Amino acid sequence: MTTFRYVGEPYDRAADSGYYGNPGMPGESGQQADTTNIFGNEYCLRAPTDGSAGGVGGTGSNGAPGIKGRPAPSGNPDLGIVRGTITIEVGGGRGQDGGRGGDGGEGGIGGYAGGNPWISRNGGPFQCPCPNAKEGPQGVGGKGGNGGNSGDGGDGSTIVAYYDSIIEGEIISITVDGDPGMPGDGGQGGKSSSSNYGPGAKGLPGRPGSASKVIVRQR
Repeated sequence: MTTFRYVGEPYDRAADSGYYGNPGMPGESGQQADTTNIFGNEYCLRAPTDGSAGGVGGTGSNGAPGIKGRPAPSGNPDLGIVRGTITIEVGGGRGQDGGRGGDGGEGGIGGYAGGNPWISRNGGPFQCPCPNAKEGPQGVGGKGGNGGNSGDGGDGSTIVAYYDSIIEGEIISITVDGDPGMPGDGGQGGKSSSSNYGPGAKGLPGRPGSASKVIVRQR
């Protein structure tokens, strides 16, 4: 069996992925405790404050859209005297896959807890009698970037094949529409112990390419 193939070549990789979002800014540190001395005894005048939450991570950038599929090559095959089966396949190429969205940025670290200072007076050193403060929570992770749209399928072509005669054989024509590529996945939400704003949206699908046609004519 002999095959004449006029189909656009596929792409060997997806479109470019998006970039990671920027990490969140660190939280502010809490205020240090303060004490007062009354008749030789130390008392907590102002308790230390907790550190503030870290900043929100940035949103990942979107994946690049896929490129339209390559068109079907042109051609007019001369089949001459046909013996056996000859197949003619025509169609546009598959569209490029959309790029993956970038992941969201990591949440910023929480601010340091305000400290309880060591006191050196009145027979010290000993630690301030105020209650301990806490570190701030990590900031929320950023949202993932959206996936890129898939490329449309490549356009078809009209192929005219000529033959002189058919001797115990046949001519089979196969036409295919160029399929669109796969939409890119959305990026993941940024890492954080305080959750994140979620993944990006999947890209949108492309459209099939235009139809192909095979015309067979005897000389």
